Amino acid sequence: MNKTKPLLHILAPIVLLTVQSSLWAFVWIYFYSKNIPNAFQWKGELLLAALYFVILFVITNFYGGLRIDHRSASELGLSCMIALLFANTVTYAQTCLISAAIVTLIPILAMTAAQCVLIWMWAALVNRIYGRAVPPLMLLMLYDGSKAAKRLTQKLITRSAKYQITQSLRVTGDSFDSVCPHILGFEAVILCDIPFELRKKLQRFCFINSIPTYTVPGIEDILTRSSVETNLLDTPLLLSRNEGLINGHRAIKRTLDILLSAVALIVLSPIALLISIAIKLCDGGSIVFSQERLTIGGRRFMLHKFRSMRADAEENGAQLSTQGDNRITVVGKVMRPLRLDEIPQLINILKGDMSIVGPRPERPEMAEEYMEDIPEFAYRLKVKAGLTGYAQVYGNYNTDPWDKLLMDLVYISSCSLALDIKIILMTVKTIFQRERTYGIADGNATPRRERM
Repeated sequence: MNKTKPLLHILAPIVLLTVQSSLWAFVWIYFYSKNIPNAFQWKGELLLAALYFVILFVITNFYGGLRIDHRSASELGLSCMIALLFANTVTYAQTCLISAAIVTLIPILAMTAAQCVLIWMWAALVNRIYGRAVPPLMLLMLYDGSKAAKRLTQKLITRSAKYQITQSLRVTGDSFDSVCPHILGFEAVILCDIPFELRKKLQRFCFINSIPTYTVPGIEDILTRSSVETNLLDTPLLLSRNEGLINGHRAIKRTLDILLSAVALIVLSPIALLISIAIKLCDGGSIVFSQERLTIGGRRFMLHKFRSMRADAEENGAQLSTQGDNRITVVGKVMRPLRLDEIPQLINILKGDMSIVGPRPERPEMAEEYMEDIPEFAYRLKVKAGLTGYAQVYGNYNTDPWDKLLMDLVYISSCSLALDIKIILMTVKTIFQRERTYGIADGNATPRRERM
């Protein structure tokens, strides 16, 4: 095992958090503490610095900023910066409460700027050290469905610094004995689209020999992973409730939808006004674009968005946006990466057509097309469609329909208010990741997935 890896996992976050907390302590002591009557003694100052360390640790860990791996320096730095902004906002409010007054923001803003510079320097250094010290994981891919394996291989090519598939073998039910010697020569194994009985044997073999396995899940795996453990006398059981939110939680979720969407509409109204003017000045066309979508139970509703494409964008029928799509207007190129075109959907949420969190509402014609290959795509309609969701946070605009279905089922099978809050907070990070909004590649306007 590479000794540098666990050392980096422990030391790198500690160094970052300690330096950030020291900066905060300096600003607090020299700019805020001395203006407070009956200021804290040194023990109190130390306690506040420790509290800042804990707050920063919890929020940074939530956004994945403490996970040191082969991610790019920009992604690592972005996670830490968003966490920093949250932490500094919380501690500024704390400072105002302690001071019993609205204190000046200038020291906090200057500190935040300095901390952001340190974060980018730290992220670049850690990324370089990790890339040189920790080699990519050598993987053996075992597969049965070639299309699924090809798609996964193409995705892993973009993460070649972390994973490298050095051999791929197609396996069948009678090839278990012959493939086992190959497995022993690799650091980890990917099991992709393999029949259940054979996969069970392979997983047991890897478990016995302490070889990590990455398994591409099927629908049944997703539904089972959210099960709760129970017992029938001395027999362990896994219970899948398959009922979603209970009535009490459903009422709370609806209340939160109304409150959050109403507040967001009020706060974003100046931005919405500027966008409306910009769209009108751009080409003189309609400001809002309405489109039929699907929500819970297959019910159809009209979804509203700020128009980001030309008025004649779909004169030849429904089609997904592609990379470099020339139908997108100048204003649209600004709105889409920041999701500003979705502000009118807050009205859909108020009306009850959508929720803040849920599967992205699909167009009826696109859903029908997907269901020709993937009938289970209709499972996404078990809950109300959402403005953001599990697939939107962890996937991309161009995510394959099958993968989108699996991610949505992860949410549907384990939905809770806690998960909703987590997804809402993670959405903040997603907004700043431009690659999440990229259209599908030209020539793949209706991506499909081999069923598993």
